[in-house]
Amino acid sequence: MISNSPIPKTIKLRNAMWQIGPHLGSGGFGQVFKANSEAGSDAVAKFIPKEPGASRELSFENLEGAPNIIPTLDHGEWGDWLVLVMPEAEKSLREEIDDFDGGLSLGKALRAICDIGKALAAIERVVVHRDLKPENILRFNKCWCISDFGISRYADALTATNTRKSAMTSAYAAPEQWQGGRTTPATDIYALGVIGFELLAGRTPFVGPTTDEFRRQHLDEAPPPLENVPAPIASLLIECLYKRPEARPTAQNVVDRLNHFPRIADAPVLQLQEANAIAVNRNAESERIQSINESTAARRAGLENSAKISLQNIARKIAIAVSDNAPLAISKSDSSGWRWSLNDANLSLSMPVSVEMQFGRGAPFEVVAKSVIGILIPQDEFGYDGRSHSLWYCAPFDDGTYRWHEFAFMDSPLINRRSAAVPFALDPNQQAFLALAPGMHVFDPAWTGQAIDQGDEGDFVKRWLQWFGEAAQGKMARPRYLPEETPSRKWTLPK
Repeated sequence: MISNSPIPKTIKLRNAMWQIGPHLGSGGFGQVFKANSEAGSDAVAKFIPKEPGASRELSFENLEGAPNIIPTLDHGEWGDWLVLVMPEAEKSLREEIDDFDGGLSLGKALRAICDIGKALAAIERVVVHRDLKPENILRFNKCWCISDFGISRYADALTATNTRKSAMTSAYAAPEQWQGGRTTPATDIYALGVIGFELLAGRTPFVGPTTDEFRRQHLDEAPPPLENVPAPIASLLIECLYKRPEARPTAQNVVDRLNHFPRIADAPVLQLQEANAIAVNRNAESERIQSINESTAARRAGLENSAKISLQNIARKIAIAVSDNAPLAISKSDSSGWRWSLNDANLSLSMPVSVEMQFGRGAPFEVVAKSVIGILIPQDEFGYDGRSHSLWYCAPFDDGTYRWHEFAFMDSPLINRRSAAVPFALDPNQQAFLALAPGMHVFDPAWTGQAIDQGDEGDFVKRWLQWFGEAAQGKMARPRYLPEETPSRKWTLPK
């Protein structure tokens, strides 16, 4: 809608009277003007044309206290306009990018990505931005802050399809936006991935230039590899650009990995990180899914593909770690999985297999794919021959993010049985889910729910390498205490 109401020179909003100054530009649905309050505060006023499909009470978000968010100083209505007043910022991230042709330095880029991630992590249960881009990320109080949250729900309230499409910017819009689907916090993570890519490469991963070409690229093409960027950062940004929203990392995961980066960059596992980046880029093309049809089958296909890519990355990390630390170990791989042998010890990781499950009694969450990792040794005098753990690609917690999680089980102490492998893997079936539920059952959990991908591969690989080393030296024995690891969070229920 184009408003016929002229922009006033003075306007009274809820909190103050404002003098409206020169026009500064356009963006985020409206026109931006310089503004000054009667108290002398410098600010900017955004005038947004009213749309008949949006109710007034949905127009503005209260995000007071959230970090790295441009605060709303005042808001109200004037004629055919909704008006939002914000503090005047130092500059936009777009201006920063333009000042550094070819990309920002690594330090500057990571600080910006981390600042944006902190904001998204703080508000992800409140609101989705839907149009995150360098133009509405502003430098304020020495941090990069997100603006235009005040009208994000207003955008969602609009009913006209062409108006909805105007709420997104082609270079930064997630696949689900191109499909007209529901936006979630993962939609903003995709835009953050595009922004991070642009900060480091000096260009967005998809360049259009036409609307139809942007749509095809976001839906069907894999992003190009990020060159001359540290492996952990390149991998993180490519994960943010996964086509399936459920497969993208959460904002908190992004922040945690960025905060951890200075330490892991100097660690001896740097080779594993480099291998992971190569694997992510090599497999990103296969991560594409035909996501125009939002059917259950298409959703499952996309998640299964993400599961395969992620587990292949983990397998490559294990392979490099074994090769570096035990060059005499024998390595084999085929359609069934990966195997490493040293002396009488055998470490194996099976290929991911899709899971067809029916929710019923005892099934607290959906499992998309499964695998098994284990160590086999010659049986000792007590009948012990190693251990195996279940790997399930699932979203067991309430953040809704699908990742590989590690589970293992043991016989209930009430059952007169002593398994040769302790702990052991189970398929994601009723017996396994009963074991995870409160009460007494045939099996009990011994290792439950630890995430092992999206930046958490390091501890997983080190732990299994340690067990493999003990097994190869004949020192592996039945665990003295079980369970070895217990969950700190409750499972979510399937929707």
